[in-house]
Amino acid sequence: MKQPSVKWGVIGALVSFLYGVVILFTVGIGKGGSAFQWIGFIIPVVVIAMAIREDKASATSSFSFSAAFMTGAQTVLIMVLLGIVLTYVQFAFIAPTDYQDTLISQAMPEWEKSGLSEAQIEQSESITRSMTSPLAMGIFGAVVGGIFGLIVSAICGAAFSTKEK
Repeated sequence: MKQPSVKWGVIGALVSFLYGVVILFTVGIGKGGSAFQWIGFIIPVVVIAMAIREDKASATSSFSFSAAFMTGAQTVLIMVLLGIVLTYVQFAFIAPTDYQDTLISQAMPEWEKSGLSEAQIEQSESITRSMTSPLAMGIFGAVVGGIFGLIVSAICGAAFSTKEK
């Protein structure tokens, strides 16, 4: 594994984690429309670009698309693996019950308004709790972040690669 990938992967995971904690406590839970939450997508883009740029600067000859993409992909791998652990920490220890309880209290009026029976509401609550458990959120975040990161790696790889002369 290349050094820029490890360095920037750790930096990206930590910055994303800290940004997520700040947003959780300032913007609040379940306010997905907030512009501040969407800013979080910029972090991996910048981190992947920085890793590829640093690796390109250390290259002795041309820097192919595959080399650039692999640097980005390795950076993403480090970010998502650390992200699983940090997401678990965030939702198991920093905001253990507030997150699930807030989401359910926000969804409850919608469930009742849509005419769900008491049994269906209990089932919906159980499903919501299982899908928003710390481990489930970490894994879901890793899958989504991994796909997004690979797309960004391909775009940055194309932008930073150089043709051999």
